[in-house]
Amino acid sequence: MSKAISFTLIIGVLIVLSVGVFYQNNRSIVAESTIDIAVVFDGAPVDNVMHVCLWTTANTLPDCNRAAAHYAMIETPYGAAAYVFRKIPSGIYAAGGYVDENGNGKLDFLPTGMPAEPFALTRSNPAETWPSFQAAALDYQKPASLHLKLASIDR
Repeated sequence: MSKAISFTLIIGVLIVLSVGVFYQNNRSIVAESTIDIAVVFDGAPVDNVMHVCLWTTANTLPDCNRAAAHYAMIETPYGAAAYVFRKIPSGIYAAGGYVDENGNGKLDFLPTGMPAEPFALTRSNPAETWPSFQAAALDYQKPASLHLKLASIDR
């Protein structure tokens, strides 16, 4: 085998190996940019339905099932309510949820503008004041487990 062919073969092998390493490195970067966020609600009622949400912008809060970036509807047969959002992009989210007491698929409000159904949101107590997205949002770069307490407004 001539020196030119050997040199070309070596260069070809190095290119293939380089592409393989580049692919593996980029694949691991993509895998690291997704996370799991577990949301657990304290005070969930027995035998009801909850809507669990992750919001990414202020203009979608509190619209859960139509405007949240990530949404799940779960049943609470034993009064326990938890959901894990899997492999979502890391980033800034406000997490929360509500008990759909009347089964209409949306969070109802009192004439005062406060939630009429049990509701929870990160870093806030919705029973005291309606939170802003900025007040409730957190930057999630690693997997997280959140424990939120459902609050009710005295009617």
